[in-house]
Amino acid sequence: MTVTTSVAPATRPDTRESRALELYRTRGREIVLVDVYTYEVPSCSGLAPYIVDLAEETCSCPDFSMRRENCKHILAASIKRAKKRGDTARRLAVLEERARYEDLPADERLEVLDEVVRLRRKLSP
Repeated sequence: MTVTTSVAPATRPDTRESRALELYRTRGREIVLVDVYTYEVPSCSGLAPYIVDLAEETCSCPDFSMRRENCKHILAASIKRAKKRGDTARRLAVLEERARYEDLPADERLEVLDEVVRLRRKLSP
C-alpha cells in the first residue's frame, strides 16, 4: 500500500510590501528621480507613471487616493532611494579612507576631499 501526502506549495503573502519589492525588482530602472523627493514610478498596468512624493508620502495612484496609506509605488520609490543612499554612503567611506590613509599628491588629495564634501551634502537630509 502506498501512502501519498501532498504539501501545499509555500506562497508569498500578497501584500503591498511584496508587490513593491516585485515592482522594484522588475522595473526599478524605470523609477526616475525628478526632484529631491519626487519620483516617477511606472504603473503596473502600463498606463502613465505615477508621481510619488516621499517627503509628503503621497502618490498619484488610485490605491493611495482611496486608502491614504503607503501604496506599492511609495514603497518601491523608498527602496530605490535607500539603495541609492547606500551606494553613496559606501562611495563616501572609500573616499574618506583614501584621503585619510593614502599618501596622495596635493592636487589629487583636493579632488578626493571635494568629492567627500559633495557626497556628504548629497547624503544630508
